[in-house]
Formats: sequence, C-alpha cells, structure tokens
Amino acid sequence: MKKRIFALIMAMCLALSLLPASVFAENENGSDVVYGKYGTGTTWTQDNGTGTIEYKTGGGNTITLSKKATPLGDNTYRIDLEVKTTQTTTTTPPGAAATVLVLDTSGSMDICATCNSKATGWSGEYRHAQGCKTGHSGTVAAEDTRLAAAKTAAINFLDSYKGDTTGVGRYVSLVSFAGSASVKCDWQDVSTTAGYNAVVQAIRNLSANGGTNLDAGLKNAANQFTKSAVSGISKDSKNVIALTDGIPTYYGANTSQHGSYGCPDTNAATAKSAAALKESASLYTVCFGAANDRCWTAGSVHEQRGWNTVNHDTDGPLVGDFLRDSIATSATADTTYAYNAADSSELNKAFKAITTSITTGISSGTVTDPMGPNISVTAKPDNFVSADGKTYTWELANGVKSTDGSKTTYTYRLSYTVTLDTTGEGFDENAYYPANGKTTFTSGDKTFEFPVPGVKGTIPSYQVKYAYTGTVPAGAPTLPADETHKLHTDVTVAAEPALDGYVFSGWTTDDASVSGGQFKMPGKDVTLTGSWTLRSDLSYTVNYYWNGTTDEVAPSKTVGGQTFNAAVTESPIGVTGYTPISADSKSLTIGTGTNEINFYYYQNVTLTANSGTVPYDGKEHSVSGFTVAPDGADFSAVTVGAKGTNVGTYDAKFAEDTVGTVDDTAKYIVTKANDGKLTITPVGGIVVTITGNTDSRPYSGAEQSVTGYTVSTSNPLYTEADFTFTGTATAKGTDAGSYAMGLTPAQFENTNPNFENVTFIVTDGKLTITPRSVKLTSATDEKVYDGQPLTRPDVTVTGDGFVAGEVSDIRATGTVTNVSDGEQPNTIVYTTSAGFKPGNYSIEKDEGTLKITPVTDKVTVTVTGNNDSVGYDGDEHSVTGYTTAIDNQLYTVSDFTFTGEAIAKGTDADSYQMGLNKSQFANSSANFANVEFVVNDGALTVTPRPVTITAKSASFTYDGQSHTLPEAEITGLVGNDAITVTVVGEIRYPTATPVVNEVKGYEFTTGKASNYSVTTADGELTMSWPTAQKVVVTANSATKTYDGTPLTDGGYTVEFGGQTYHLAAGQSQELANGDVLTVQIEGSVTDVELSPTANKIVSVSIMNGTTDVHHIYNVQKENGELQVKPMPLTVTAGSDSKVYDGTALTKNSYTSTDPAAGDTLASVTVTGSQTNVGLSDNVASDAKLMRGDREVTANYAITYEKGTLAVTPLTDKVTVTITGNTGTVTYNGAEQSVTGYKVESISNPLYTAADFAFSGTASVTGTDAGTYMMGLTAAQFRNQSANFANVEFVVTDGSLQINPRSVKLTSATDEKVYDGQPLTNGAVTVSGDGFAEGEGAAYNVTGSQTNAGSSDNTFTYTLNPGTKAKNYTVETEPGKLTVTPVTAEVTVTITGNKSTVTYNGAEQSVTGYKVESISNPLYTEENLAFSGEAVAKGTDSGTYKMNLTAAQFENISENFTNVRIIVTDGELTINPMALTITAGSDSKAYDGTPLTCGEFDSTTPAEGDTVASVTLTGSQTNVGSGDNVASGAKLVRGDRDVTANYAIEYVNGKLTVTKNESAKLTADAYRGVYDGAAHDAVVKTTITGAVEGDSWTYAYSLDGENYTAELPQVKNVGAYPVWVKATNDNYVDLVTVVTAEVTPATVLVTADSHEWIIAVKDTCVSDPEPALTYQAESPVAGETPAFSGELSREPGAERGKTYQILQGDLALADGENFLASNYVLQFVPGGLTVKARDITITKTVDVTKAFVGDKLTYTITVTNTGDVDLQDVAVVDEMLGIEQVIGELKAGESWTQQFTYTAQESDAGKTLVNTAVTGTKDEKAFDQVDSDGTEITQKPVPTGDQSMVGLWTATLLISAAGAAIILARKSRSSK
Repeated sequence: MKKRIFALIMAMCLALSLLPASVFAENENGSDVVYGKYGTGTTWTQDNGTGTIEYKTGGGNTITLSKKATPLGDNTYRIDLEVKTTQTTTTTPPGAAATVLVLDTSGSMDICATCNSKATGWSGEYRHAQGCKTGHSGTVAAEDTRLAAAKTAAINFLDSYKGDTTGVGRYVSLVSFAGSASVKCDWQDVSTTAGYNAVVQAIRNLSANGGTNLDAGLKNAANQFTKSAVSGISKDSKNVIALTDGIPTYYGANTSQHGSYGCPDTNAATAKSAAALKESASLYTVCFGAANDRCWTAGSVHEQRGWNTVNHDTDGPLVGDFLRDSIATSATADTTYAYNAADSSELNKAFKAITTSITTGISSGTVTDPMGPNISVTAKPDNFVSADGKTYTWELANGVKSTDGSKTTYTYRLSYTVTLDTTGEGFDENAYYPANGKTTFTSGDKTFEFPVPGVKGTIPSYQVKYAYTGTVPAGAPTLPADETHKLHTDVTVAAEPALDGYVFSGWTTDDASVSGGQFKMPGKDVTLTGSWTLRSDLSYTVNYYWNGTTDEVAPSKTVGGQTFNAAVTESPIGVTGYTPISADSKSLTIGTGTNEINFYYYQNVTLTANSGTVPYDGKEHSVSGFTVAPDGADFSAVTVGAKGTNVGTYDAKFAEDTVGTVDDTAKYIVTKANDGKLTITPVGGIVVTITGNTDSRPYSGAEQSVTGYTVSTSNPLYTEADFTFTGTATAKGTDAGSYAMGLTPAQFENTNPNFENVTFIVTDGKLTITPRSVKLTSATDEKVYDGQPLTRPDVTVTGDGFVAGEVSDIRATGTVTNVSDGEQPNTIVYTTSAGFKPGNYSIEKDEGTLKITPVTDKVTVTVTGNNDSVGYDGDEHSVTGYTTAIDNQLYTVSDFTFTGEAIAKGTDADSYQMGLNKSQFANSSANFANVEFVVNDGALTVTPRPVTITAKSASFTYDGQSHTLPEAEITGLVGNDAITVTVVGEIRYPTATPVVNEVKGYEFTTGKASNYSVTTADGELTMSWPTAQKVVVTANSATKTYDGTPLTDGGYTVEFGGQTYHLAAGQSQELANGDVLTVQIEGSVTDVELSPTANKIVSVSIMNGTTDVHHIYNVQKENGELQVKPMPLTVTAGSDSKVYDGTALTKNSYTSTDPAAGDTLASVTVTGSQTNVGLSDNVASDAKLMRGDREVTANYAITYEKGTLAVTPLTDKVTVTITGNTGTVTYNGAEQSVTGYKVESISNPLYTAADFAFSGTASVTGTDAGTYMMGLTAAQFRNQSANFANVEFVVTDGSLQINPRSVKLTSATDEKVYDGQPLTNGAVTVSGDGFAEGEGAAYNVTGSQTNAGSSDNTFTYTLNPGTKAKNYTVETEPGKLTVTPVTAEVTVTITGNKSTVTYNGAEQSVTGYKVESISNPLYTEENLAFSGEAVAKGTDSGTYKMNLTAAQFENISENFTNVRIIVTDGELTINPMALTITAGSDSKAYDGTPLTCGEFDSTTPAEGDTVASVTLTGSQTNVGSGDNVASGAKLVRGDRDVTANYAIEYVNGKLTVTKNESAKLTADAYRGVYDGAAHDAVVKTTITGAVEGDSWTYAYSLDGENYTAELPQVKNVGAYPVWVKATNDNYVDLVTVVTAEVTPATVLVTADSHEWIIAVKDTCVSDPEPALTYQAESPVAGETPAFSGELSREPGAERGKTYQILQGDLALADGENFLASNYVLQFVPGGLTVKARDITITKTVDVTKAFVGDKLTYTITVTNTGDVDLQDVAVVDEMLGIEQVIGELKAGESWTQQFTYTAQESDAGKTLVNTAVTGTKDEKAFDQVDSDGTEITQKPVPTGDQSMVGLWTATLLISAAGAAIILARKSRSSK
C-alpha cells in the first residue's frame, strides 16, 4: 500500500532548464566523483555540480534534493540521498495523517478478554470461565476485560503512529459506540505531547454498557473527516480502525426502532455507512472474540418497526466474515484490512499489523532510484526496496523537523552502497560512469529530478603464472616470475627456457587464446605450461691415467650414439708397471658436455719412520710420521710412531699392513717401511688461578652463605689434587650487605713434585645480600551506586614479598559510598614486627583509587495521583495526594522533589484532574543519572446520580380505537431537581401486542442533566385479538438518482395466511374462499428536497364477487417510501498560464459534467489571480442550475475542481552592470578604505535593484602599501526575483591603492692618529618623507678604520617591529673614517729556533724563529715581512745551522715609519735510533718433518730504511720446544748501509711441536618405534680428519665416565644417551655422544556411537542414558592393552543434536605383558545422538453451540511427534466410549478418526469439554487433551402461541433451565 501525503507541495515544479546556474557548483568530491544530470533526455551529462539541487515550488517553499557519492575502495561507493522540504510553518506538514479509532463500548466488552466466557453472576456481572488462563476466577476485574485489552492495543497504536518527530500532524480522533455513538475526543495531533495525552486520557475514560450500533460509530467517523483540522490531508493518509466484539444489533440514531438481535436490515445499513466512509478513508476492522458468531440464525425472530416481527429462514453471515466482506476496505496483494482476534494476544498482533500498515503508508513522497548500467547495490536499508534489483524506491517518512522563523524544514536521509562493474571490455578508468539512472522524487502529482553522481573505477587485475608439466629435470631454469595484468590488456608470453640435454615443448595454456606469442588478459588467472624431453645424440670417452695426473698409461677410446642421462659401464684394463686403484667397473650418466670415464694407477715407494724428543707432561706421548722415497709421494694417511709417558726411548714401528698403503696424493703405493724412535724429557712451570665463589641473594631473614672456589690451571695436566688449601672458603651474613671470604695465595701450596715453579693467583669470593623487592598494589575499582560502601581491602604483594613474620595486616583502607564522594585513594597500610629493618627491603606502593558512578540504568518513578469517585449529591468533594512506585529499591522519595499541589475538587458530575505532570518532579540525587518520572494524573470523578424513568403499562380490548397511556414514574432525583417526561405509545390492533410504551424523551426543568445518569424503562401496551383474520398490505418503496422525471411505483405486497404475495400496480390477490383483494396506491416525487415522499395506500377493497367482505378481515396497511437522491455534478474552473509581465493573470471560465436532460448550468462564480511567478488556484463556486425558469440546484451534489493559474519566469536575459569604487593614497601607518559600488545599467526596465541581493561587503580596507581589491564578483549578486529566470551580473571589482613613503638614511664622517683601536661613529640621520608616526628603524653602523687610511662608515638598518619594508622606499649613503700613521722609532729583537731529534732515516729540520721583544706595544709580529728560510736541516747525526740575518726582516706596516731589527741564529741536532730484532716463533702438530722458522720481527726502523738481513739458527723436529736465535742484522737505505745509525738489541724465538688434534668422531644411534624387540644402541661410527689406515679402539659408556667395549642395546620407549670413545696414541682421545631413541607405538581407541531416547514432556518416559564403550587395537602381537579411567561426552540432552563422545580420563595402564609407557593412545571420537519419544493428541469439535439432541462430530488426531517409532498405541475417550487400538505409529506419522456424540438432556445448560487420552502399552509415551467447549441449550420454544398458557409454559421452561444451570455450576464447583 502506498500513501502519499506530502500535501505541503502545492505547485508544479518548474522545468529543470529554468533553474538558476547557482545550483550547480564545482565538484567537491575530488577526482573520483563528479556530478551531472539527465534532464529531459536519457543521457547523463556531467555538469560540475555539487550533488545538490534546490527547486522553488511557489509561496516561498522549496525542495532541495541531494545525492552524493563517497568512495569506499574496491570500486565501491556509498550513495547518500537527502530530501529537504522547506515551507511556511502554516502549511500542512509532510507525513501528516488522520486516523479515527472507532471502539466498541457495548456491555459485552466487560467479558474476560482471555476466556471469553459470557457466564454471569446473580447480579448480571460477567464471570471468568473455570480454568481461565488469567489465573483469575469469579467476577471479571476491569484489567481482564475486552475493553481493557482494547484500550491497551489502542494506546500501543498511538505510541507507534505518533512517530519520532514532534508536530508532524499525526491526527487521531476517538469515537465510541454502544447503543448509540459519540465523539469522545476530537482531532488531536498525537505527535505532540498535549495531543497524545488528550487521546490517551479519552481512551482510558471509556466504559462498557449497552448494545452494538457499529453503524452509528462509522457515521460519526465519516463526519470527523469533514472537519477543517484534517482537510489538508489526502485520502491515502486517512484511516479508520473499527473494533467490535459482537453482532451489530442497532443502526441509525434511534435504537428503539430495532431489535436486540442482528438482522439483515442492520447489516445492510451498517454496510451502507461503511461504503460512504470508505470514500474518504481506508477502513480497518478488528473482530474481537466474535468472529464465529452468526449475525442471526435460521428460525430466529427480530422486531421490525416496533409492531411487526420477521422470521429468518437462513443463517446470517459470521460476524468476522461480515466485517471483512461488507465493512473493511477490500484486501490487496500487500495489505490486509480485516482482522479477527480471539483473545488479547491476538488483538495486540492485529493492532500491530494495522499499525505497520498505516505507518508504512505515511509517506512524504517517493524517491525512484534506478541503478546505472554498470552499477549493482551491495548494501541497503530495509526501506529501500526493489522488485527487479535495478530500480529502487524509497517512501519518505518521519523526517527530521527544524524551524527557522516562518520556515519549517523536514529532512529525510538514506544511504546505501553500490559497486561499479569494471569488467566490461572498453571500460575506461579515466571516464566517469553515472551511479544511477534518472533519479526522481515524486510528491503528489509533482516530480523532481535528483543530481546523479558520476564515479570512476579500477579495472581488475589477474595473474599470469608459468608451470612445468611432466617430469621436470633437475636444474631446469627457474620459471618466469608471476605477472599481473589488467583485464582485456595484451600480454606477451615469456621466452622459452633452455636446459642442456633437454628439448623444451614451448608455452601453452587453455586459459586464454595465444596468437603470435600474445593473448588478451581474460577475467581470471592464466597458467602457461611446458614440458621437457631428453636428447639422444651424445657420446662418451674412456681414459687411463696415472693417478692424480692426466698422463695416459694406455690409449683412450670413444663410444657414440648415447642418450642424455643414460647409464654406461666400463672396466679398467691391465697396464704394465701400474696397478689400478680399483679393479671395479665404473658407470657414467650421459650429459651434454664432455662425458669421460677415467681409470687411475699407483707407483711403488719406500717409507722411513721419523724419530723425536718431547718434554714430560704427565701424559703419554708419541712420535709419528715418516719420509717417502722417491720424492713427491704423500703418505700422511699412514700411521707409524712410538708412545710413552715417562722419560725414556720408545721404538716407532710401521704397522704390518703398511706395505700396499697408498699415499695422500693417491699416486704412490708403499713397497718398503723403516722404523724410528721417541724420546721424553722433563717439563716445568705452572700457573694456578683460584677464584672464590660469589653469589647475590635477596634478603630472606635467615643467615645465608656462599662457599667454595673454582680452579683453572695454565696446564691441564695440573689439577686441584696437586695442591692443598688451608683456609675456609666461606662468606656468610643475614642483613642486606656484602660479605668477603678472605681467600689469599698463602692458603694454597703445591704438593706434586712433578711440577716446579707453581704460582697461585687468588681472587677472593664474596656473598652479596640484596634488599627484597616488594611491590604493594591496592585495587582500583568503581561500581555503580548501590547504597553500600565500596572497599577493596585486598592488597596484592608482588616481587620478592616480605619475610614471614616481619610484616602483617597488609590492607587497603580506602572507602567510598556516594557519587559525590569523588575519587578516593585506596591507601595501603601494614604492621611491622620488632625484627623488621627497612634496609632489608625496597618497597614500592601502587595505590589504586575507588569511585562510585551513578546508576545509568533508567530508574522509573511512577507517580500516580490519588483517584476517587463519588456519586453526585449536590455537595463539593475533593481528593488529594499521590502514591509512588519505584522500580529500583535504592531510589526513595527523598531522592526527588515535587513542586506541584496534588489536589482535585468539584461538585457537579465531571472528572476533575489534579494537573500532575513530569515537570513537577525532579531528581535530586547525584547517585542516579537516568531517572524518568512517569506521572499518572490523579482525578476526582463525580459520577452522575442514577435516575430511573419508568413508563406505565396497560392492557386494552380491541375496540377499533387507538389507546395511549402518556404517564411515567421517576425515582432518584436530589433536592429540588425535576424532570418533565414524554411517554409515547399507541396500540390499535391486537396484532401489535405488545407495543412499547416508550419513554420518548425527557427534560430537566430544574438541575443539570449532566449530574444524572438517566435510565429509562419502557412500559407495555397490550390488546387482545378479535376474531377477524389478519391481512397486511404494504406499498412498495423505491429510490433513484434525480433525472428530472417523476419517481412512481404502484406495486405492493400482501401478507396473509403465512404467505407473502408481491403484486404489480393494478393486480389483485385472492385471499380465501374466492375473496379478492384490490389495492390502489398513489405516490410521486421528482425533486430531492421533496424526498422522501410516502407511497400511500389510498384504498383497499375485499370482494367476493360483488359482495364486500372486508369486515371479516383485519386489514393492516403500510405505506411505502419514494426517495430521489441528488445527481452528482463536477464543475471545474479553467486553467491558464503566461510569462511574467508585471500584470495579473485571471481565467473566468469553467467546464462541467452534463446535468439531467432539460436542466442547464446557468452560472458559476470563478475567482483567482496570479501576478508573480508561481502557481495558484482558480476556484469555482456557487453554481446555479435551472430547469426552465425554476432553480433545481438542490437536486445536485456538486463537486468543485480547482483550475491552475501559472506565471512562468521571463527567460530573456537581463544584464546588470556593476562597478566597484576605487581610490589611491600614500602609506601613513593608519587603516584607509574605499567602500560602495555603482549599478551602471540594467538591460530590462522591469528589473530593479530591489530584485537582486548582494551577499558581499563592497568594502576594501588596507594599511600597508599595496593594491587591495574589494573582491566583488558576480557570484555575490543573486537574483531574488522568481519573475526573472536569466539574470546576468557583469561586475568590475573595486580597489584601494596605498603607495610607500620615501626615506633617505646617512651615516657620520670622522678622523684620528693610529692608536691600535678602531675608529667608529654610530650616528645616522633620516631625511625624505621620514617614517610614519610610531614607526622607524634600528641602525647597525659597521663602519670601522683601525690602520692608517680611509674607508666608508658602512651601516645596515633593521625596521622596528610593526614597521614593514613594503611600506617604504629606503635610500642609504655612508660617511668617511680616516686614520694617520705613528712616526717614533720601534725596536724588534728576534731569535732563531733550536731542536734536538733522533735519526729517522729521513731529512729532519727545525724551522722558524721567535720575536723576543718589541719596544712599542702597538707594533706586532704581523707588521714584519721575512724574506729568508729560517730552516736548519739534515739526515745523519750531527749539528746544522739556520743562517738567520737582520737583513732578512722588513717592516710592512703603514702605521709605523721608523722600525730597527736585532737577530740571533737557530740550529738542529740529530741523535742515533734504537732498534730491537726478535727471532720468529712457530709451532705445528707433529708431522715428522723438522720445524724451522726463517722469519723475524723488528721494531720499526726509520721510514725508507729496511732490515736487509738477519742470521737465524734454530730447528725442532720432535714434540717439544727449542730457541730460534737471531744475530748479524744489516740495515740499508736503498743501496747505502745505514746500520751504524742504529743501536740494535736481539731477542730469541721458540719452535714447538704438539699432538695431532684434527681427527673427528661421529656415530649414528638407533631410532625406531617400539616393536617389542631389542636393538643395538649404536649402528655406525665414522672417523674423519685422521691419517688413513690408523687403527682405533672403541669403548661405550651410558654415563660418560664408565666405558666398556660391549655395545649397549635398547628395547623400551625412551631416549638413551650413549658415549662413544675412540682412542689412538697418536691423537687426543675422540669422544662423541649420541641418543638412541625408541618412540611409543600407537594404540588406536575408537569410541562406539549410540542413540539416546528422551522424553520431551512429563507425560513421556526417557530411556536410561547408554553406557559409553569403545574398541582398542594393539600394534604389537602378544601385548594386549590395559586401560584406566572412562570416556566422557559433551554435556547436553537437546533433541536432534549429536554430542561428541570424548576421551575423558581414559588412559593406558600397565597390564600383563603390557607396559603403558611403550605406547600412546590415539582416540577416535564417537557420537551420542539424542532422539525424542513424544506423542500428541488433538481433539476438535465441529460446533461451539448446539441444542439437546444435536449430533456433535469430534475429530481426534494422534501424532507421533517424536523421532522413534511407537508400538501398541491406543486412544481412550470415556465420554465418547472409545477404546481404540492404533498399533504401530511411525515417527512423524498421524492417525485421525471422527466420532459422533448426541447432546443429552443432562448436557443442557453446560459447555461440554471432555478429555481424550492416548499412549503406548509400555507407558513410555502418554498425552491427553480437552476438546473445545460446546455450549448445549434446549431448543427454543415454538413461536406463535399468543395465549397465557404459552407464556406460562415459556416461563416454566426458562425457570427449569436456570435451575439446571445453577445445579450444573454447583456440580462443577463441587468437582
């Protein structure tokens, strides 16, 4: 449903082309977004706009449309839509709506809204049904009634309907109806507080009483829409919600004319009123608790017109159907208008649906927003809807309101996200694409266009990758790097790779079409692949070489036709004189290069073992190595030698297998071996370093100590066992501080005679005790105020903590209770013991803070003014005070203030309010931040006093005369109040018995009627029947719309003998025995104002032949009615338009629909005028229609349609020429200005200066020199006359020119005799214009003359602060400074420098001289010029002179004219240079050859000199050390001997041979999974870096200390470290550690899965939860796993879920032949699936009301609502006598069967509710249900028995029924 209620837009939108250019501003969103529009075409055009357009809609009203795009990245943009409507505040606001609530207040609205029981108590009050879900019983309380539910639903509707914005025109009116209807609350704008409160109060004041006159309620609602308050709201925004809970029983304004039961007449009248109402508004209906009630039933009777009865032959419609089909607006595809509600819950749902429908429809207009061709919506709000995903609509609602003076603005905003598709071929990243199609805003019949943003996008990129397929050979070239290319770009395929031995297939792909080595990049990644194949055109060569050379020992051979990577094999050949290295064959893999197989051979040699001498070192020593003959062979891998520990000689013998050993060059083989010897000599000199242990420990409160020391020796042979210690090596202490051990060298003594000269170097040990670091932290906390103090006494102690017993009672003492206390420190305190010392601790406190924050959860204080209700008694009454209910017990009445009075008082019947409101209550407690006062006003209700008026009754005998009794009895009046009563009742015929003697009206002659509640009781007039037969004749009634011709109808109906006959004019009807009835009818009407007119029966005759027999008939006549309705006529005022010309536009014309034939539209008044641009109504009125010379206007219902007068702007361009004023001045330091502009000309005389606005200042000011522009631009001049659409402003800017001042600055002139001081003068004079007042400059005169001569007195200047350079033209001129020379004699004494140096091989010198004295202190050394060298130089030792003279010095100063110079010569002395020469030292691991060293070191000789030679004597072959002696040094410089220039000292070097330490030992340990078997712990050993052929002895250890030759074994799981030692006398011992590892085998445990059947309700039984089991598999035969613990599962028992079965604490355990540590457990979870056992039974009955003897059909359905099949299912129903076996019922399966029951006499007066039970034989599933209630009554007493016997019989039956009901109630109560 769409409802457009944007009524404030009153004028047509001017064409977009007429908008002023100012609405299009420069793009403000940067390069990614621009703006444009579509205009009248379909092509988007960029216009550099800002994304906002303002439309003028007349009357000063505007609509501003904005659409802006914001880039979000990845081609995504956020689109922001905004609609702003601005209008005068008197205009009906957008979003205005009008709704009438028509609420039923009939007596039945006091029925319980939950159980809907119509049972009543002794005094007629409604009572709850037994078992009512409200939990209440007995009399229905007000809060449980249907009326209370209706009030709640209505108020809830108001809460949503009023919207979120104040003053938006959400109008509501309240109408209630019972026997009659009235407006309880006229139109109120519920979006305002006052309006909302007024309607709510009116709703709350409703009370229930009387019948159901829905017709009157709808008529009242229709009348409400004619009122001016809602005249500006469109039909689409007008609604009616009609709620009723029963059968319509009355219609019209006079309820006495209609019966108390439903009838066709009532329905028809009500439907007619609904149809009229629906012409003005949408009509919603809510049928509350009566949807299935019949409006009437077949056989029922209702009274018609007070004297006749009508029998109903058929059932009337259901109330719910009648409301839906005849009252409510017809449903549409998306809107339901008719709702049924059985109880209050369904009522709330119905009102909620209606609320949604109405508020959804309250729209301020519709935005239609199609997406651009490449645009898709990716995120949007729910109110932005689309049927096709391309075009979206947005219904505007709930705008944000703002008011500025006489203008009110409503703003509506919506945002959504779009993505630009950039994948199309030809997409241009530099182009802008429209985000949307033509976007429009429609309000009423006006449509406006939005600006549309244009956006840019980035084309997606994809990767190109390369891959090899098939077998990729090793060494294949690296694949080309991945590339990234944009979609649709050209890509060049990478060059093909190359690899020796292979042919490449080329690059191919299925992802793209490659042509010429290129392809277009598709919209996906591309992978190019290629493969390799082997070459088969290769060869190989076999060579035979002397090992280690390329010397052939036999000719080579070549074999061709080989495939790349193919394997070939060749064997060595026999060669005389050579032995092949190996007799084994060799294989070769064919490559692309040179393929060769080489075989090599050895040559025979002889080995001689070495001999040697080593010093004693306490260890076993050895000599090894040998010489080889012939030369060139290298047999370093052969081991030979002797070993020993003590001093002595040991033989070095070759091993027996030495012969045949190949040398290290792999070219020779041993044929002979000669032995050698080892000699061991003593050794001495050891340094032992002792370091006392140190430790730093925190203070602990107890004594602490550190003991011991570490030992290191200069020789590893010397150990701690070789000396004794006599000290204690202990440092100890308790408190923080440092404690020394006291170790000294004297405490250590050598005890091993094998070592001499042992030196002990001792470093003392110490103990440092540091203070304990303790950090005490108290908590920082805050809480929301709860009335209790916040404390956090706990203190966290971190760091080292306190020593036990030294500190106690550590706590935080902070506390805070109220918010006003602020933030309090959580202070830390503690207690120390006597032993506590502060120095033993470093204590840091980190104290937190405590704070109370106010309660932010809303505290609702409900203030309810006291209420009282008293009956009117003529006295004044009052009620005072109020009660409070607070939803937070912390908040009390002392926390708020009240400034009101709280009293209501009055005398007359009315409701008197106290006037309580929220503003009178204010929170006064800082502890609560969000207190809301809900104030329910108190009231005094003075209720009207009951007054009863009872008309008197009487009985008459028929005498042919009418009888009346206009009398009544009155009770209940107070004091002198009096009433005059009109009683109307008339009876003439017995057929009318009884006739109501009706209290027709009354009037208070004294007193106020409002002080009483008057109840009238009619009397009864009766008359006995005569013996005559009754005949009823009724003239027809007819209706038509006025057409200028008379309306007549001569037909009639005759009722006789129980039959009805319909006869046309002139027809007769036979009655009985040939008696013929003839009727003559007269009636005619033409004009509406004469309607209705009676269609009269003028005569009735009854003839039998020619005999008049009417006297034997009782003829009753009823006239008909002729009704002419007005003819509709529409008169439309003319419309016209013109371009603005300054004169008024009028149009005095009209058109109309055709009147009736013969009638003419004589005249119409048309009023309307429009002068300025805009739209206004041309209004037609006062139409007059004539028929001849007779006015017949009253016969028409005339509708006037308005015309439109439109004045459009003048589009011819108007040019306004404007020139800004100018001026020129000289700078003076003050601000100067020029203002104003001149309108030079305006091209159109209609246009004046008053038609445009100027937003600038037209003023320019300046102080500093320069040119200042006013800044006048055309943009500052804005046309403000809507009468001109094309105004151009041609603007020349105004300016101010300020010229600078002219200033000249001159420095001073001065003179003096030279005195060594500079001559200066800082004076500066100013001339020219000078500086402005308050401005100037500071001068820095830099001119200075010190020496004789003349120079400018230069200077610079700096302008003072505030003095600006640009304001001045400054000229500078310097003065002159002059100094003259000194003429007196000056004496200067000079001495040449002297120096003594050491020979350095180079020429050395001494330079310079010293000026010893000058007789005039003004004369300085700088005044002398020296023309000599002042140098003495030489190379060898000796003395050298400078040769200085006075002639070499000259005065060069112009300041002195008479100078004398005295000179003493200088000299240089060179001494010889010291030099130290040190013979070189060397060492090596023993290799059998002599160790010599021909190197030496010397201190550095003079640069250029070299040590030419030194004689070195020294050699060491065996292990040990010897001197390398230096002597006979010679030094030269070039070819010249310079030795004599040096004093030389000689120092010997050392030659040392050591053991071989280059060998390395590695070993491989066993690693495997446990399999039950034992394995060797070490599987392989390898020695590298040793001489080939050496033999080694292996030993093994499990602890690194105890070794054995036996190899350890491992079996069980674990990591076993094994030390492997290899020993050989010629090497240091080799040791390595490896770890053998046995890892656990895996035992696989698989959990079994189970199902668990549970009950979902109490009537079913759950199975026990199944035990959790599992299966286990062992990987080792003969070892069966053992376990401890058990499985677990995920918690829960939700139906349909599977819970994982988990390992729980199940673990492996040791068992027979099973060791758990040898295994790990691998667990496979299972699942426990929860299924439900459930059964449900339903029982329905086909009727809710029945008579005794009627058959009731019950339908019983049993459904297996569980997940498992059920067996042996049965159904039992005692009342129906059922014991039915169903048998098996599968999960989800249902069984249904119908049973009948005949209502018994004993059931009369009861509501039958019986129980059916179902279940299974095993009693695991059970359910029962009560049927719907069926009300059983006795059949009605047949009508027609008019005698007293019939009345007595009916009375007895009613009494019996009442007694039965009472007994039944008592029976149920006793049960």
